[in-house]
Amino acid sequence: MSNTKFGRLPNRFGAIVHFRTRKLRNPFLAKIYLGKDDNGKALYKTIGTYKTYMEAFEALSTANKTGLMPEDGLTFAEMYERLQKEMLSVPVNGRQLSKASVDGYRCAYQAVPHLHSKEFLSLTAPELQTAINVAGGSASKQAKIKLLFSKMYQYAAYLGLTDTNLADYLHVTAKSEPKRNPFTVDEVQQIWQMPPSRWRDCTLILLYTGMRIGELWTVHDVHKDYFRAGLKTEAGINRIIPIHPEIAEIFARSFPIGVQDNRRLIERWFYRHLPGHTPHDCRRTFVTRADECGMNPTACRQIVGHSSGDVHTVKYTIHHPEYLYNEMLKLTYSKNASESPTTDFN
Repeated sequence: MSNTKFGRLPNRFGAIVHFRTRKLRNPFLAKIYLGKDDNGKALYKTIGTYKTYMEAFEALSTANKTGLMPEDGLTFAEMYERLQKEMLSVPVNGRQLSKASVDGYRCAYQAVPHLHSKEFLSLTAPELQTAINVAGGSASKQAKIKLLFSKMYQYAAYLGLTDTNLADYLHVTAKSEPKRNPFTVDEVQQIWQMPPSRWRDCTLILLYTGMRIGELWTVHDVHKDYFRAGLKTEAGINRIIPIHPEIAEIFARSFPIGVQDNRRLIERWFYRHLPGHTPHDCRRTFVTRADECGMNPTACRQIVGHSSGDVHTVKYTIHHPEYLYNEMLKLTYSKNASESPTTDFN
């Protein structure tokens, strides 16, 4: 296929070169026009290689309209900024990327500040591995940094800058030892005895609903006996969560939670008042206690938004609010746990 077949390109638009004598996967090279040097010679900048002439032409058109070019000299920070804009504007697998996912990538980016000013394509696998090692932290944190690197190389490949993903050569060095420290029944009773406060009340709500800490800010569609909330997975987003009668009054006065009351405030409250515990321990406690109190496992998974389980329970078992509410009534943090009677759903 010849570029002359499509006619002459407009002045100052750019150029497309077809490498006919080479067996290349992307034989069309696109160059954008930058201007002329002191001798009047045209200056061009390569923006990528493409499989077809039309793909190269469309890339040139986009570069001329937006002024954004996948330049070889992009720094790590510039590549990340372009990737972030792409993730926020383009749905992933037909679904918009969640705020939690975007925040995760941002935290991973902030964990490697010494890479920000370096030229992205000049980085080597040992440099990236060193960045992961220096970042330290948990295995989960290091895995997120590696995932960010992988996404950035995938985006660079999309721009036609590289065919190599150096993240494939990296590994996590931290040992994966998740901290699981659910509350005991005595500890839950001690929380009840604390002076009422916003974060004490939110802690009790987490203990009686199994929500993730970030899901406190997603509560909506509140009814007498249930509400909707959720993040992350398809099973977790917008799920039905019954309101346990023991926290009904607390729940009624706690929402909505103001934007100014951010996640760090409750984490600091935990550090001061519940040393050795994290907000996520409330979720672990709920699931553990629900099992001990005889709650239907499928109902429990539906309440907390877990998608694990076999196809039969995950895809075909969908409990209605009334059933979930009656199952929730089985939950108790009393030492003498007895089966609670079910009530009519209102």
